[in-house]
Amino acid sequence: MCIVQNLVVMEKKCFKCGFIKPLDEFYKHSHMADGHLNKCKKCTKKDVRELISWLCHDPEWRIKERVRGREKYHRLYSGNGSSGAQEAKYVYIRRNPLKRLAHQMVSNAIRDGRLIKDYCEVCGEEAQSHHDDYSKPLEVRWLCVKHHNDCHVKLRELEVYGLERRETKVA
Repeated sequence: MCIVQNLVVMEKKCFKCGFIKPLDEFYKHSHMADGHLNKCKKCTKKDVRELISWLCHDPEWRIKERVRGREKYHRLYSGNGSSGAQEAKYVYIRRNPLKRLAHQMVSNAIRDGRLIKDYCEVCGEEAQSHHDDYSKPLEVRWLCVKHHNDCHVKLRELEVYGLERRETKVA
């Protein structure tokens, strides 16, 4: 948000694509006059993807990146007797009791033979259970990791754009 002669501007023009977009479509940047980067999130992500795909061909960069990733993993998930992953799991359980209950009920039903694990309904690969509605814990769809992630990406997009959530089709 920037002030131009007592007017509050809630939009900005991306210097890459040239489109005028709302400020929430730009990453925050404390060194900019209006507090936001001059390139929209979509263009920024595109540039980062292009840079990484270019850097991937440099073996020296890949080695440094691998080392950096390992150091980050050890910094976040090991030491002091309590694992960061374990703490994250407990935070998730506290924040999502209905989801946790649904996951447990599916696991128990599979173990007891009341629910048969199936293959991905899209591609036929080994699958995970997906809940469209956590209040119906044993009504699940079977999706492989790829299609399960795709489904959740589409659900997040629906939430971001404020659209009504319906049964999500994955293709």
